Amino acid sequence: MAGKGSGVVARIKNVAKNYNSTHCILHRYALVTKRISATFKSVLDEAVKIINFIKSKPLQSRIFKAMYEDMGSLHTALLLHAEVRWLSRDKMLVRIFELRKELMAYFIGHNFELSDRLNNMAWLSTLAYLADIFGKLNELCLALQGKQATNIASKR
Repeated sequence: MAGKGSGVVARIKNVAKNYNSTHCILHRYALVTKRISATFKSVLDEAVKIINFIKSKPLQSRIFKAMYEDMGSLHTALLLHAEVRWLSRDKMLVRIFELRKELMAYFIGHNFELSDRLNNMAWLSTLAYLADIFGKLNELCLALQGKQATNIASKR
């Protein structure tokens, strides 16, 4: 529809040479998450791998759930991340950060190559930063949904 060569935008630019087009802000958010720096991408990918390690097998997931319930955690589940659910990426990152002690305790009995990340302060700082940034982007995306929603109105 908005293709570069034959879509609506290309046809408008043929008629009006000074026309500027832009992506919808929600789509920009999805594009940004695919083009972040290597450090941030690495932390994001490792966070997904940590969750997938636990959630990949139902027995591991049940053992982890029983363990963090025994430890008195406020959460009821570890959130699974899927690429199609990019708007909930902030919640997944926050949940990993908040359950980091429970995750460290769980990985003591398991041989997992990324378990040392939960003791690395630089990695945890980057994880917290990403959780905050994605949280703010998610707030903006939610504020822009609905009738007559504009970027200016959402900043109020």
